[in-house]
Amino acid sequence: MISQINFTFGSSQLLRDIAKKHPDRTFKLCVSNGDNVKYALFDVSGKENIFSSPISLKTIDGFGDDLRGIISYQSFKLSNDDERIMREKAKDIIASSKQAKGANAILLCNRVGHPNSTILLSAWNSQADLNAWHDSNLYSSLNEFSARGPQNTYFSETYSLAD
Repeated sequence: MISQINFTFGSSQLLRDIAKKHPDRTFKLCVSNGDNVKYALFDVSGKENIFSSPISLKTIDGFGDDLRGIISYQSFKLSNDDERIMREKAKDIIASSKQAKGANAILLCNRVGHPNSTILLSAWNSQADLNAWHDSNLYSSLNEFSARGPQNTYFSETYSLAD
């Protein structure tokens, strides 16, 4: 399981140049499925951050280290109580999802420097596999945390590998 992930955003060329300068790293260049000019470069080498404007994640729980196919990034910023409840539910879902069709990795992470921000990062063979998981009874216990409200903020983005 990946213990640390850093990523950043930029143009395809800028991110490719960064990757070329660091051949000792394992990068995943991704493009947003919602906006084909929005790129992200994930450093999954587990090494210290090299980006000037990173988003840094530390893994709390999960399985897999194969970020390929469709990558789902979900960010939950919750109250202290809701965060604790959400994380417990997410851990149960992750434990039960190891055999989910098409699941390559599911990681529950802290966003470094952002208290109460929990990230659920998952990788799937196809969009259909991700959709089936999101629509499953298993995943449904997290739905309440993805509704925006006065005590919570939710963001999600889905990516495909660009190279």
